[in-house]
Amino acid sequence: MVPMYDQIVSDDYTRALVPALVNGTEQYLVVVFNAANPDGLVSGYTEGYDENENPARGYIQWEPGDEVCPVYGLLYWNERGEAQTGSHYGETIIVGTQPPAFCRETVEAGDYYYAFCLNDVYGGSQFTDFIGLSFE
Repeated sequence: MVPMYDQIVSDDYTRALVPALVNGTEQYLVVVFNAANPDGLVSGYTEGYDENENPARGYIQWEPGDEVCPVYGLLYWNERGEAQTGSHYGETIIVGTQPPAFCRETVEAGDYYYAFCLNDVYGGSQFTDFIGLSFE
């Protein structure tokens, strides 16, 4: 399971980004959903956004041997009850002659908590209430 963020959405396709380390550098995996790939295709990777925060054009294609490690945003509370953020790194995947596979799978049984972090243009942020979900 990876976090995925829609970057460009149109009537014909959706381009989504997945935070990752690619060969040790922070990048985003590019996942394209269109008529030919309704379940998504990991087409390559990109820096995500340019210096003006506009979507970066194009992407870099995979090379055999590329190392891909998913990056997960982490929110936790320290011993003083203060919210802390960080990153958690998933299992590294070595790209072969085919790009990394992308599929949708069922979530493991258990209790999960979800929230959104809302960021404003002044650098402030606010978390919504956490919502508990249980999967059996």
